[in-house]
Amino acid sequence: MNTLSQILPDSVDFKSKAVAIEDILVLENEILKHPQIELPLTHDFIDGIYARSMLIPAGTVLTGAVHAFDCFSVMRYGDLIIYTEDGMREVHAGDMIPSVAGIKRAGYAITDTLITGFMANPTDETDLDKLWEMYTSPNETLLKHESTELLETH
Repeated sequence: MNTLSQILPDSVDFKSKAVAIEDILVLENEILKHPQIELPLTHDFIDGIYARSMLIPAGTVLTGAVHAFDCFSVMRYGDLIIYTEDGMREVHAGDMIPSVAGIKRAGYAITDTLITGFMANPTDETDLDKLWEMYTSPNETLLKHESTELLETH
């Protein structure tokens, strides 16, 4: 099984510093050179609240989408390393992870992981394509102000 460091170019250091958006985009470009996998998603709706859950197999390296609005995610089970603008953070079942609009993160699933994101701006929309357009921004948005392919690593 490959580790995150085995697919990163030598010029990118994710170990001890805050991770720049440019570094995450470099990682995303490297990920795209490898075979991609589908990650199972489920979608739940209640009274204008939209929640999206993702099952991430152990050993998966991924980058997230850029969120258009502030939101938060809850780790339902598993262990995940998240690389953020504030540095590396390991999260576990029960942890809540706030996410500010306009940032991009990278992650590495240590174990099989289930994470659920709760979108902050209420909507009655249930069309998944429209929800994606509504709640995410393209990567180019990051570069103007200064998510989302996946890799199975075995």
